[in-house]
Amino acid sequence: MENLIPNKNIFSIHKQVVSEIVDHDLCIGCGICVGICPSKLLDMSWQDNGDLAPEIEGQCPPSCDACLRVCPFGDHSLVEETIAKKEFGGNKFIRKDPDLGFYLATFVGYSLAHDHRRLGASGGMMTWFLETLLESKKVDAIVSVNQSRTEEELFEYQVLNGINEVRSLAGSVYHPVDMATAIAQMDEKDNEKKYAIVGLPCFIKSVKLAMQTMPRLRRRVKFTLGLACGHLPNKFYTEYLAEVSGIRADDISSVNYRVKKNTSRAGNYKFQASSKTTQPGSELAFSDISNIWGAGYFGMNACNFCDDVFAELADVTVMDAWLPEYENDVKGNSLIILRNKQLLSILQGGIKEKTCRMSPILGSQVAKSQNGVTFHKKKLLEARLFWAYSKGLKIPQKRVKPKKTSYQRYRWQVKSRFAVQNASKKLWPLINKNYVYLLSFYLYFLSIPVLLFKLFVRLSNLIKNPRRVLLLLKRK
Repeated sequence: MENLIPNKNIFSIHKQVVSEIVDHDLCIGCGICVGICPSKLLDMSWQDNGDLAPEIEGQCPPSCDACLRVCPFGDHSLVEETIAKKEFGGNKFIRKDPDLGFYLATFVGYSLAHDHRRLGASGGMMTWFLETLLESKKVDAIVSVNQSRTEEELFEYQVLNGINEVRSLAGSVYHPVDMATAIAQMDEKDNEKKYAIVGLPCFIKSVKLAMQTMPRLRRRVKFTLGLACGHLPNKFYTEYLAEVSGIRADDISSVNYRVKKNTSRAGNYKFQASSKTTQPGSELAFSDISNIWGAGYFGMNACNFCDDVFAELADVTVMDAWLPEYENDVKGNSLIILRNKQLLSILQGGIKEKTCRMSPILGSQVAKSQNGVTFHKKKLLEARLFWAYSKGLKIPQKRVKPKKTSYQRYRWQVKSRFAVQNASKKLWPLINKNYVYLLSFYLYFLSIPVLLFKLFVRLSNLIKNPRRVLLLLKRK
């Protein structure tokens, strides 16, 4: 965080998203500010540290603050609970959970339609919802991440108008992708369509903020579908894994982050990249690269200041069923959090028509599936906020407050994660790729406090839950 990269194209004399967010390393790269900029002065570009962020060319009108009003990490950005209460709090059947936020019902299961489950992430229920919304004419188009149609980028947000396009979606993507072009297209004057948008929690928040001030978006965006999220790595994460698998970073043509085959549990999916000559790299099982993910290699710094795990502003949230009773089902299961009564009715219809197999599940069980992520994004956020505040760094307004006692208790994990994040993003562009394993050793050394803490938590959980020990032994 200390090594911030100043933007070279600041001409504006008043606050805007580059001076207030990007230059303080708080941008998540959603690109919505770019898509709605009235003066068209913003453009998304790759930063030297691997992040995706807007840059500004020209001088903003003195009275304009549109970019800051839609930024999920802006100073005057509403906290999630305030927006969610306005969106969902009026339903008399709504419930409230400290982790899930507002919700009507929670389910677990999988799609029975087409090849959703085999080709999709977890149980294929995100694809099921998208197809069902199109088939029922509830929406005219889907806005989601897909494989890029150009050679310049691996992925892009696309506006998909048909079911076959939805079935071609890329699945889970752990790579920065901006929504700038898609948002601009949805806001075109003569483009009166109904849309459903898929996004991470921070992206959904930005969409909701944009809808508050932009009548066309408010009228056209009918549903938002969220994904549970721990954090988002930048583009160096994909390059690093590709290099480890035998594909040069500058020769990547496609990436699959979730290859489902030859595994004994649902969570041990595999990463595989292919070269521009379609040569596949080695498959990397998640069990072999989990430290890279867990220790925050190449992490977007904004994620360190996010406390929304379950996409609390989305009409429906879909995630993996990371619970012991479902881990042996390698085909995958989806957990569903429903907040919109129309989508609840659609899901109940699918259950009745047997296009999906879903069962009710306690909200507390859904929350339990992401216990580790919730601890990281809420409890440790108290410590990270205190660390940043003590260094005089800019921090966004959050529901969680800086807490000195939390920092004192978890300071080694906090310092270690920031050290890994900063070192990985700084060194990756500089290192000779023949020495990737030397960098890996160095980053592993920096992450030891994080690893020891995870080991301690895992052992404690096993002691408290003997059934999980039996499941692990059975799996072996």
